This record gives sequence, structure tokens and C-alpha cells, in this order.
Amino acid sequence: MSANDFSLSNLAQAEGEVQAAAQVAAARVERLLRQSFENSNHAVAKYQDLLRARGPDAVIGILEDRKGWGDRVYHFGFLKHGFFQFEKQRQVRQSLAELPKAIQDHAQLLTQLQDLKAARRNLVDREDARRFERPDDDPDRPSPRDRPRR
Repeated sequence: MSANDFSLSNLAQAEGEVQAAAQVAAARVERLLRQSFENSNHAVAKYQDLLRARGPDAVIGILEDRKGWGDRVYHFGFLKHGFFQFEKQRQVRQSLAELPKAIQDHAQLLTQLQDLKAARRNLVDREDARRFERPDDDPDRPSPRDRPRR
């Protein structure tokens, strides 16, 4: 979809829908982080910081232990390990497995939201430029620069 396909109200409506979807995706990521890490508030804050600073691929790499488990512990803290609580351990593993897809979905929605905001700004700028441009079809009309000053 391009900016030409939308009116300003349609862009605003689409922006609102994507914003709501992004909030739902962010809540899902936060829920999965809270299920996985001991210090859940720290993990959520670190996720938001890393997502802004490095992007979704870096966050997913840290959570998947691409550089080793020490990198994950350094950034997010320790996993919830219930010793001899096998159901809790299974739930933590399942949450960690779901996190990359949830983070990717959240990042895609944030990108769509930024694109919609940019399209809306471009549409407003084009409408403003069109409104203030001088029509060239009337050669007898003096330009504002040609008017005498008072």
C-alpha cells in the first residue's frame, strides 16, 4: 500500500489499528519474559532498551544464546528454575521458545506503525504544498512579490 491509496482519515484509522496491535504484541512479549526470568521487571525494561538500541535480531540472538548463556544472563538475568518443579521448567522452556516469534511480530508492527506515520506526514505535506502553490494557468495574476508594499 502506498500513501496515494489512503486519505488522511484512513491513514489515521490504520495507524490506530496498528498501534493497538503493537500494544497487544508488546504485552505478549512482556508476559513471556515475565514467565521466563526471575527478575521480570528488569527483563522487560532491558528488552525495551535493547529493542530500541540494537533491534529485534540482536535481542533474539541474546535470548537464543548465540554468544553463550552468559550474554543472556548479563542482559536479562537468571531464568526461573524451579528445582524438581518439572512443570515450571517446561513452562520456562516453552516461553523461551515462543519469544523469538513474538519479538519478530512486535518489531514488524512497530515498523508498520512508523511507515504509516511517515505516509501520513507525507500526505499532509503534499496537501499543504498543493494548497500553497501558485496556479500557473493565470498569467495575469500578479505574484505576491510584485505587489507594492505599504
